[in-house]
Amino acid sequence: MGDVLSGKAAIGGCAEILERTRVVDFSSPAAYEFLTFITATPRPHFSWRAVYHPLQGEVWAFLGSCCVIIVTAFLLVLTIKFEKRPRHRKKVGFPATIRFVYSALLEQGDGTGIPSLTLSDVRLLASFWLLFVVIIQTGYKSKLTTSLAFPNLKIPPSTYESLAQAGYSIFAQKSGAISGIAKSTTNPTFVKLFNSVVFKGELECLKEVIHTQDSACISFSTLPEYLAQRYVSDSSGNLPFIKATSASAYFIRIGLITKKRTVWKSEMDKYLEQIMDSGLSGRLVALDLQFVRKERIALEEKMRGMNATNVKRKTDSTAGNNLITMKHLIGSFYILGGGCALALIIFLIEYFRGRLWKDKVSFVNHKVRVLQVKSV
Repeated sequence: MGDVLSGKAAIGGCAEILERTRVVDFSSPAAYEFLTFITATPRPHFSWRAVYHPLQGEVWAFLGSCCVIIVTAFLLVLTIKFEKRPRHRKKVGFPATIRFVYSALLEQGDGTGIPSLTLSDVRLLASFWLLFVVIIQTGYKSKLTTSLAFPNLKIPPSTYESLAQAGYSIFAQKSGAISGIAKSTTNPTFVKLFNSVVFKGELECLKEVIHTQDSACISFSTLPEYLAQRYVSDSSGNLPFIKATSASAYFIRIGLITKKRTVWKSEMDKYLEQIMDSGLSGRLVALDLQFVRKERIALEEKMRGMNATNVKRKTDSTAGNNLITMKHLIGSFYILGGGCALALIIFLIEYFRGRLWKDKVSFVNHKVRVLQVKSV
């Protein structure tokens, strides 16, 4: 725009914003742009919480309540006596009841204890408890398999409102149009975003997004695609980032500019209108992106000495890997470590209790021998 105003150029091109319309004339739109933002493609999120993710918190609470209720029911049925009620040969107490209920949940039942009783009501209650456990186990195992094989993906924000609330690091493309919007906007969401924005060059802004998960780059919609096809896309054109939908984007017109009251501007507008109406503008942009990608792939093929079909870029360390890794099973190791720690604590308690009991018995025996000697 400076060259047009100074007379060094007759025609220029830039985004149309209010401040610029005061000093130059804009032609009919040569293209339409969107002030959008991009975020990195979400990566798998591994967590030890995957072991209890298959069931909701209220389901776990309900399952615990059911265990308490069924233990209480077994104890009541086993202790209540009335006339003509058959007597069971074995006495089953509280520990055996607890062992049966929880061993059934863990598929560790040995067929002894409650299932071996001959009381019809007890066996009926045990049968329905085992059926309930089978249903719970089936649902848990099926969801656990999915949770381990397909870890959770953090869903990135898709609108400016969600981006403002996500706590992301905000970067923006260095551009006069974006800077003008940042200074003149009165939208509360944009005000909040641009208050913490860091302006960077086009490529630097793209790198920040690709290498940092919780970051976003505000830019024109075509620019990140162009840079990605030029530097970081694979041979099929897949991009390592996600662009926000156009429905949530800030609409901007791109046009040619001339000095105020240029006489031939109307003729230029006619040609631009025909280009836009025929869809040629969008087609030219698509062909340009395709050309840039093919040019880069050809260069990589020449440098690496391999076919373009074998050029692949690995976007994630786990992409294409069907094996279960340590990250998938981290929850089981937490459980094992917690169980070992609990077992060690119980062992120490029992050990010191045994030592104290042994010392107490020795002390009592010593006193008894002393009294016996005195009595003699």
